[in-house]
Amino acid sequence: MALNPDNYGLRLFVRYLVLCLIALIFIFPLVFM
Repeated sequence: MALNPDNYGLRLFVRYLVLCLIALIFIFPLVFM
């Protein structure tokens, strides 16, 4: 499997999506409280 730019962009998008999800999990209790 070659590493084409589309695949790289998709992995980068997934990485930022996971970071946003973790940030949401940490920020939500602070806002809820």
